This record gives sequence, structure tokens and C-alpha cells, in this order.
Amino acid sequence: RSSAASDVYKRQEMIKFFRHIRKSLLMENKTSRYFKYAIGEIVLVVIGILIALQINIWNQSRKEKAKEIKYLTSIKSDLIEQLEYINTQKRYELSFINAASPVIEYYNKHSKFSLDSAFFKNITILNSRKTFITTDPTFIDLVSSGNINLIESDALKKKIISYYQELELAEKIIQNNNTLITDQEYSIVMHKLGYYYFPSNGGYLGEDFNLEDIVKKSLQNTKSFNQKLANTASKILSKPENQLHLLNTLNHRHIVSLGHYQRAFVLENKTKELIQELEKHMNPSTKN
Repeated sequence: RSSAASDVYKRQEMIKFFRHIRKSLLMENKTSRYFKYAIGEIVLVVIGILIALQINIWNQSRKEKAKEIKYLTSIKSDLIEQLEYINTQKRYELSFINAASPVIEYYNKHSKFSLDSAFFKNITILNSRKTFITTDPTFIDLVSSGNINLIESDALKKKIISYYQELELAEKIIQNNNTLITDQEYSIVMHKLGYYYFPSNGGYLGEDFNLEDIVKKSLQNTKSFNQKLANTASKILSKPENQLHLLNTLNHRHIVSLGHYQRAFVLENKTKELIQELEKHMNPSTKN
């Protein structure tokens, strides 16, 4: 028998025992002793009910704790994946910063653009941007199902909610900056005053590829055409007013990437901190 079934059986046997005694006492006309045994029987029943309730509460608490650990383990897995996305964002933003910096440094030193292939390559790189990816399926499930209250620690619960609010804010800010500044501001100015840099080696369509004649011819035409674009763009950007226009938008684009990188850096640290908090909560023995 299980422990719970055994307890029920024992209570039933004791109740039968007390009932037998009560009948005997009534038959012997011992009323005072009868009431004592009746009260004892009532107390026994009450104690049995309380024990059963306590067992149910304990079982429910154990089930909820198991669900809490399962959710926290899943959140930890999401956060480890989120760290990869954050580091990817940092790498992209750093590449944009590295593209803008030499252009700005050269202008600071010479009060003009270099207008060489490195210059056009850098302003072309800045035409790209990186969408920030977030992964929060477990948190969404916790909130939508109402299971967020399964997290026993109020402090940990607040940290999780605060983290995902900040993550959502970062996603919105980066997306808005990408759309409003990179796509709708910088890209338009860059294509108006500069040109989209095409590597002289043909990029991924190099000479080593066994290309069809029509593709080879188109590739050669593109190379010569891009040289003319570079010459035209150099003439346009030799005018001070055009330099100012590109400088303003390029500087704005540079500041945006600096901000994105800083935000990703902060998120990286907060993600690592939250992972440590989850591990401490799931494994109390690891706490200092």
C-alpha cells in the first residue's frame, strides 16, 4: 500500500475501535466515558483531515516547484541563445564603427575625403545594418499562461520581467534606428553623393569561377562601370556642400552604431548576471 492509503486504512481501523468502545459504554450506561471517547473520535477525525490536507498541500507545492524549475531551466536556455544573438549584434556594430572611424579620422586630419577605394568601401559598408534578434518563448509562455507566479522569489521574478522589458526596448530602438537613420537617411544620401562599392576582384564572382561568357562579359562591364561611378562620385564629393551633407549623415550613422554597440554590451552583462541568478535559485547549494 502507498503511504497515503496506509494512513487512511489506519484511521478507519481506529474509528472502528472507538465506535466499538462507544457502543460498549452505552450498553453499560457509562455516559461520561462515552462522551470522552466520542470527543476522542472527533479529534482523531479532525487530525486525519488535517494530515490529508497537509499531504495534498505538500504534493501540490512539490509539483509547482518542479514546474518552476522546468520554466527557469528553459529561460536559462533562452538566455544562452540570446547571448549568441547579442554577440552577433556587437560584431556587426563594431564592423560599422570600424568602417566610419577611418573616414572621420582622415577628414579630421586633412579636411577632405580620401576618395580612394578604401573610402568608398567604407561608406558602402555603412549602408548595411543588422536586425537585432530576440528569443523569449519561455517568458511569453510564462506571462500569457499566468504561470509567472510559479516563480517563488519575488526578487528573481522582478529581475526576469525587467530584463525582458529592456530586451524588447533594445529591439525596438535598434529597429527604429535601422529604418529611420540607415535606410531612410544614410542610404539615400550615400547613393546620391557616392556609389555602391564593388570589389575590383568581382567579389564572390572571381576569375576562378567557371562562368558563362555572358556572365564574364557582364562582370567586366560592371568593373569598368564602377570605375566611372567612382570618378563621378569623386567629382561630386569634391564640393564642400556635398562633403558636409555626407559628413552629417555618416556621423549620425556612426553615432547610431556606437549606441547600438553600447546597448548590446550592457545587455550582454545583464544576460550573464541573470543566468547566474537562475543557477543560484535552481541550485541553492551553489550560493556563497
